[in-house]
Amino acid sequence: MLEFTKPLKLYVFKDRESIDLSIRVSDAHAHTWSLPQAVFADIVANWRNQRGHSFQHNNNAWFIQYKKQTPGPEWAPASYVRISIGGNPMFNYRVDYEDMIALEREYYYQCHNEMYWD
Repeated sequence: MLEFTKPLKLYVFKDRESIDLSIRVSDAHAHTWSLPQAVFADIVANWRNQRGHSFQHNNNAWFIQYKKQTPGPEWAPASYVRISIGGNPMFNYRVDYEDMIALEREYYYQCHNEMYWD
């Protein structure tokens, strides 16, 4: 079995102007979300926004926010990204800041290079 090892995996489909974003849940389970490339470009541009970045797509509410501290009452220093997607049910993911940086780099790389699925 091919396991899911990366917390985030991306495929940019330039011909369709869309992306597939897979979020690892476990070694054998991932959720994959398809988005228009323009919507994902907006995520890349805004995920560090202090208030977070929210939008609607295919009847799902998305909220992505870089967190520098844990929720109260502890308010301990932290560095992670909250990704919440859905409505009913709502899926809540937490990934390391470095994973989002790697995703951003992968996005730009795939946009500017030919991939085997192009």
